[in-house]
Amino acid sequence: MYDTNAEVPEEHKLLLRQLKAAASTFLELRTPRAEAMSLFELALVHETLARTKNNRSHAAKLLGVHRNTLTRKLPISERGCRERYDTVNFQSRALRG
Repeated sequence: MYDTNAEVPEEHKLLLRQLKAAASTFLELRTPRAEAMSLFELALVHETLARTKNNRSHAAKLLGVHRNTLTRKLPISERGCRERYDTVNFQSRALRG
């Protein structure tokens, strides 16, 4: 989004410092890039849901994704009854052969 020579807007400087601190922590813990990105994405989804009082449609609009995509980003335990049921049935079918 930003050219390396472009000036970062003042309102984004604090955010950039916080992200650099988080990146430093991930590097110190030797967290793989994919895992770090997943954790950041999950934190962003949780924060957006909190700000929208768990209104998934509104949160999805704010994030610029479809509501179903937002739901898939959540851990299975947070998705709701239907997804848990479908996952349990899939797992039990897989165990039965």
